[in-house]
Amino acid sequence: MKTAILHIALVVPALADSATLHSWNVLDYDWKAMGITRNEAINTNVFIPSNNALAGVKSTGGVTFVTVPRWKSGVPSTLNKVVIDSASGETVLQPYPNAWFNNLSNPDGIKYVQSMEIDSQGRMWIIDVGRSFTEGPLSGPAKVVVWNIALNREVERFVLPDDVVDPSSNFLNDIVVDEARMFAYISDANRGLIITVDMVNKRASAFEDASTKNEPSVNFVIEGLDYEFITPSDGIALTPDAHWVYYCALQGLTLYRIPSEVLRAWPLDLEAAAGAVEVVGTKSSQADGMTFAATGVLYSGGITDPDNNVWSYDTNSGAGFKQTALTAAGGDWWADTFAFDGFGNLLYTTNHLNLFFAGTMNFVDPSEPNFCVKYVYVGSSSYVGSSLAPTPAPSASAEPTAEPTRPQPTAAADHNNDPHSGGAPIQEIIFAVAGSAVFVALLTACYFRMKKQKYYPEGKLHDTGSPLFDADADADTAYAPLPHPPPKLDEFS
Repeated sequence: MKTAILHIALVVPALADSATLHSWNVLDYDWKAMGITRNEAINTNVFIPSNNALAGVKSTGGVTFVTVPRWKSGVPSTLNKVVIDSASGETVLQPYPNAWFNNLSNPDGIKYVQSMEIDSQGRMWIIDVGRSFTEGPLSGPAKVVVWNIALNREVERFVLPDDVVDPSSNFLNDIVVDEARMFAYISDANRGLIITVDMVNKRASAFEDASTKNEPSVNFVIEGLDYEFITPSDGIALTPDAHWVYYCALQGLTLYRIPSEVLRAWPLDLEAAAGAVEVVGTKSSQADGMTFAATGVLYSGGITDPDNNVWSYDTNSGAGFKQTALTAAGGDWWADTFAFDGFGNLLYTTNHLNLFFAGTMNFVDPSEPNFCVKYVYVGSSSYVGSSLAPTPAPSASAEPTAEPTRPQPTAAADHNNDPHSGGAPIQEIIFAVAGSAVFVALLTACYFRMKKQKYYPEGKLHDTGSPLFDADADADTAYAPLPHPPPKLDEFS
């Protein structure tokens, strides 16, 4: 193992205030799309509110997607789109792409999604643990599913080999994507592995050594209380040029990296891979998820940091590994997963997982929301797709000239077909046209920002979704557009 950088410099610039996009004390769902009432779901234990916690987040075209891992029973949908029910005005989770795809009885559906990624072509890469919940019975193999959001259809699927990803014990936690090569790198937070997935050749390998394991000497103290989290490899990030995979354990302070070329080698040479691991530096706090921006800046949370900040790590600096507080103190309790919205904002979830797993979360009247999707303006976009057409990265310290206006998103609900029913030709045409419109809108975003115009349509649309228990039944629900407000934040410097 090599040591790339030996010290961390702590930099304290002016901090930014994050804003809350969505918040919940208790997660709730679009029950019409489920084909079951809320009371029926609770009475049959399909929905156990206190067992539902927010985790992953990704965004595209103004639409926010989130995951609710099936850590426990009573989670009706594990992959969701955030929508607003125009009848109640409540922000709820609509199963994505539909309820049947999230149904535990669907042999071709998804069982337990911790995280996902969306590439520059609008394809969602979904990692499915394959079990109904963490301690539950075996209900299917682990897999990677690639879903075309604009066309609303599955385009790739790879069932991961049992000898690489154990169906009975894996904890596929987070994913990063090299879309130019159609490779994915996934952290397994149970065994402590980095899984490399080749979607072209449909093969996978697992890397492990001391760097992918937890650090038992690192204590987990949050708000003065000791917690026992012994999770190994958890956070994972890919550099914009796709040359390096960064990773860290949840119970650990050491940040590592390994050349992606070494992980892509087939067959994987474990000894060569172990020799290529480099120590980047020591973090000031344990962290869960992390992500690279297109500028080469790495963002992560500070779970045990007294100020509960989100931190940035500038890998462009030649003066050592720099750790910089990004957000103002307080409020970012257990920053979990990170994403970019395409308009210069960093999105992330907060979820108080220490309280959730300890059974002490207050679901009635907490002092602050239990679960949030937050955002802060950083003036950058995602690492994904950056390696497709390499350009000189702007200085990470350069001030953005202005914050873009966050647009109104597309209507909150799309037509949800059973992914294996084939759908209707006219619906496919509609989605293709809609997808092209969004693509054109994104290309001209700068122009519209300068004009301060909205380029997403407003108004109400109707959604027909496949309900939870009947793949052939339909249910109509009216939705209003999501309120993505323009960020009222100071410029990040």
